[in-house]
Amino acid sequence: MPQGQPGGPPDPTPGILTSRTGRFIQSAQVLKINERKRTILYTYDPIYRVHEEKYKPTELVTNTIRQVAQQQFGYIFTLFRRDL
Repeated sequence: MPQGQPGGPPDPTPGILTSRTGRFIQSAQVLKINERKRTILYTYDPIYRVHEEKYKPTELVTNTIRQVAQQQFGYIFTLFRRDL
């Protein structure tokens, strides 16, 4: 995720979610990992769901979690988002 200046101009790159404060990244949480079923349940702060159509934060989170899980466990997981 590209880094932006806090309070800086909007959309340094149109269509790409830009981190300015780190709150979005910090809000992502893995709630449960089931190694047998190879599933991961995760969530992130629902305030960021307003960006789903333009920036696709769900794709960013799932791709990142999937990559880390594959590095740690050696296989691909199916991810499910839990709405809080």
